[in-house]
Amino acid sequence: MSLIQDAQEELIIVSPYVNINGWKKMKKTLSDAVSRKVNIKYYVRSGTTCDLQPLKDLGIQPILVDHLHSKLYISEKQAIITSQNMTQSSDDYSIDFGHEIDDFSEIQQLKEYVNKYISVKIKERKIEFNEVWSFKYDQYVKPLRPSQLQRTKNKVEVRFSNFQYYDNNDHIYFDKFLPNICCTLSAHLSFKVYSTNLDAEIRNFRQIEYPNLVYSYKAEIKQLSDYFYLIYEPTDTSYNDTVLNDYLMMMGKLMAIRNIDK
Repeated sequence: MSLIQDAQEELIIVSPYVNINGWKKMKKTLSDAVSRKVNIKYYVRSGTTCDLQPLKDLGIQPILVDHLHSKLYISEKQAIITSQNMTQSSDDYSIDFGHEIDDFSEIQQLKEYVNKYISVKIKERKIEFNEVWSFKYDQYVKPLRPSQLQRTKNKVEVRFSNFQYYDNNDHIYFDKFLPNICCTLSAHLSFKVYSTNLDAEIRNFRQIEYPNLVYSYKAEIKQLSDYFYLIYEPTDTSYNDTVLNDYLMMMGKLMAIRNIDK
């Protein structure tokens, strides 16, 4: 709990089994981390019969991983390797072992372990597109609150430092994110794509597979004369830092398939 309480930027929780339903103190600790806008990735074992709804109710979407058995708790400044799952019964009754780490290089090694051996187990998935006939683009530029806009700008400047963007007070606009592609980053993510062969361009977008998406998304596409809009919208949450991380990953994936991602 101290590790979670002290986290200000990120939390990586690897707990194959979880039960916090009646664990009021743990739920409060996690809820406070969500309120602080800590970026939380919570990995659990796929196929578990554990009740995951209390996590979802806090705004934490569990990431399901096949055959998961590791137990790790990592923040930006501390890590614990342990035998304990995040269950109240383990906290109350189990005899467990834990090793605390505050050395930055060792924390980075644990993060690399998560990326190499746990995140890699998550299957990439495609997002199905729906054609939209009744269409008004302005409805897809969902404004960001000032605090959301500032956090979004901070992450954009780190991830896409070489790209020029415009701050339109309540959203971010890339006039030339990629050749012939503009991008608007608001509570929804949208691309405006110009092409002499729109059908081929749309087919390419349909084939993109996105790894490690935390939330589910719907995609709507509107084809006009020489361009189309492609709009991504989360289906089971509102805009938050985790959605922003998903959006940045989507943008990075598009850059990568066009072989210009640095």
